[in-house]
Amino acid sequence: MSEDDSWAEALCRAVRDRADRSHVEMFEVARSHLHDPDFEDRVCEHPAAEPSLVDQWETFSGDNRGSPASYFDGTIVGRYDGGRRDVVVHRYRVTAAADFIHRRAVEILTGGRLVRP
Repeated sequence: MSEDDSWAEALCRAVRDRADRSHVEMFEVARSHLHDPDFEDRVCEHPAAEPSLVDQWETFSGDNRGSPASYFDGTIVGRYDGGRRDVVVHRYRVTAAADFIHRRAVEILTGGRLVRP
């Protein structure tokens, strides 16, 4: 991991101490990287090396009660807004986790939503 990727590691591990931080504080480290084309690839490296992070991000998703908001369930990621939208089925949970983290970061830090090409 390069110093350049330290933000991705910090973002992935932020889920561990989520009870002690606001959602904005959890995701703030990613603010300047939200539009990087390799955001999810860089984020994906850390849960792949530490699989318990995938479980923790899925639990974080399940704990969310707001709508509209992104969700992560197994290999499925989407946006719930009175119905399931923008659904992507991933081959691996780790890529689903990275997708979810990216979507939630955009939602929480900008109030917008990640639009896929």
